[in-house]
Amino acid sequence: MKQTISGYKMLPVGKIRPEGWLRKQLELQAAGITGQLDKVWTEVSDKSAWLGGKGEAWELGPYYMDGLVHLAYILDDAALIAKSEKWISAVLASERDDGDFGPTRTRDWWPKAPATKALVGYYEATEDPRIPVFLRKFFKFMYNTIDENPPKLWAAARMYEFLFPIKFLKNLTGDFFLDELVEKIKFYAMDWFKFFDNLKFRRPAKTYLNRTLLRIGVGLMAKRDYKNKHGVKPLKTQPAGKILRFNRRRIVKKHMYSHGVNVAMALKYPVLMAEYFDDNTLLNYTKKGLNSLLKYHGTALGIFTCDEHLDGTSPSKGIELCAVAEYMLSLETAMRITGDGGYADLLELSAFNAYPAMMTPDMCCHQYVQQVNQISSTEDKRDFFDVGREGNVFALSPNYSCCTANLGQAMPKFTQNLCYTASDDELVFMTYAPCSVSAKIGNSEITVKESTSYPFDNVIDFDFAFRGNGPEIKLVFRVPEKSALTVFLNGKKIASESKGFIRIQRTLKQGDNVRLVIDNEPVAVINPDKTVSIRKGPLLMAYKLKEKVSVTGGKAPFNSYNILTQTQWRVMPELDSGKPQILETVTREIPEKPFDTALPPLEIHVKGRLVTNWNEVKSSADVPPVKPVVGDAVVRLVLVPYGCTNIRMAQFPVKHK
Repeated sequence: MKQTISGYKMLPVGKIRPEGWLRKQLELQAAGITGQLDKVWTEVSDKSAWLGGKGEAWELGPYYMDGLVHLAYILDDAALIAKSEKWISAVLASERDDGDFGPTRTRDWWPKAPATKALVGYYEATEDPRIPVFLRKFFKFMYNTIDENPPKLWAAARMYEFLFPIKFLKNLTGDFFLDELVEKIKFYAMDWFKFFDNLKFRRPAKTYLNRTLLRIGVGLMAKRDYKNKHGVKPLKTQPAGKILRFNRRRIVKKHMYSHGVNVAMALKYPVLMAEYFDDNTLLNYTKKGLNSLLKYHGTALGIFTCDEHLDGTSPSKGIELCAVAEYMLSLETAMRITGDGGYADLLELSAFNAYPAMMTPDMCCHQYVQQVNQISSTEDKRDFFDVGREGNVFALSPNYSCCTANLGQAMPKFTQNLCYTASDDELVFMTYAPCSVSAKIGNSEITVKESTSYPFDNVIDFDFAFRGNGPEIKLVFRVPEKSALTVFLNGKKIASESKGFIRIQRTLKQGDNVRLVIDNEPVAVINPDKTVSIRKGPLLMAYKLKEKVSVTGGKAPFNSYNILTQTQWRVMPELDSGKPQILETVTREIPEKPFDTALPPLEIHVKGRLVTNWNEVKSSADVPPVKPVVGDAVVRLVLVPYGCTNIRMAQFPVKHK
């Protein structure tokens, strides 16, 4: 199906406020790793070069600032707002006469992309008039100097990230030089359009890259890399020709194009370019690339493996937290620009499953990589492509430090994408979570309160309040994948659908209620590797393993943990005509920590069997056997939402008759 640009628009930061369990989750983030990170981690403390110190001068400060700003203003949290304004003020004060900004240590373009994205979020929340002036001067600087200082390596892979602030500025000023700047970015950036049109990395990373040589190189360069990214003395810049020749090296292109976070970011570039130039022909690059990635590297989470690099379909391969956060942003961008509900289905899978599973329930520690089938979380050696032994543990900053700084953007930006406007009279709900939306419809100021425990239950209420008379309004609701949706207005059924969208148009009154009731029974789904998983709507259900937890380091609550299983993990659900055999369903109130491993809001007990020919390899479950040998005894498998687990099994072999 040919895709077209939807015309949907985001509401400014702060116009959508989280409620219910979502607010609890964001408040945990504010009290935990995002709100406290500057106190417990040197890289974003006052020592940061972005704050005028002699510390880290590359991506960590801007990554952190982007998540911090969005979280602060979405929660309207005074302490976080003060903390974010400290970063904003430091960035604005770093402006130089030519328009460049940031630490003088490096002229690398890449870290300035998340910094400018943070400035846009800050402007949307505050309308600070300094921001457009600052951005215009910087982009004029980029326009004037990018030919003599073209993007290198990471910047070449990620230059399209600047499309967010460039589009924002173009909407405000109409400057034509910005169009020419985008063309320059396209000229120097890596060709993700060609990449997605014909995905060549179809097998695990070791097929294309020598893991041993890569790790030796990373080890030898580690001290130099750290030194380059810290300090205040400017680094020498290279001639443009040398940079371009470096970017064209075969090994460099292999490294950048197979790097999971680069790929997760790049999925949104075709749709961003389509929106910028109003060109529908570019939209399908994102869809085609995503389909290929999920076919050759996909998992039950609806995201591809990337233990640094694309690594096949095994559920014991790693998925990096940075990739999850960036994948969510790419899906949000694609669903807004195209109006395609398929992107929303994948987004909910990440937001409700992949992302929370990588965090401790108190949002104080995280993993660098997760496994869909994760039988332990320890520093034992695993078959990851380029991840150290600590990458699988829950800690403050395991493995590479990028995820610690970058994880903060995921759920605030998810909140910001819970509702869109279209034309002057339309509200569009592509994804669902409890929130309050403030928008202008026609001449009316409207507030919509979305009350729900979704995805943990199936009822969503929308209550409407107005200033002035109630307007005629168009409402668009997505029908979640593998579900049916029924819409009620003040208790009366008005529409139902099993796929696509439901669109209704009404003149609403003060206090009107629209209720969505979603029918989504647990179903078995087949994964790209031909294993089976159990889904209930957007929730991936996982077999809960009993944990033995030990503290191995750190200072509470930012400890490092070893987690071992005390449960037999070699199991599979027994299917009847392709459906799980449900023994019992248990529901609970959503706890104070919504993804609490001890008190999951939902349990589904199903019939299962032990699998006798499934082995453990390198502290991981081996690839699920194609022909499982099962025991005679029926066992009870307790399945819980994947996001409520630290260790679990979620992709199972299938017994063929």
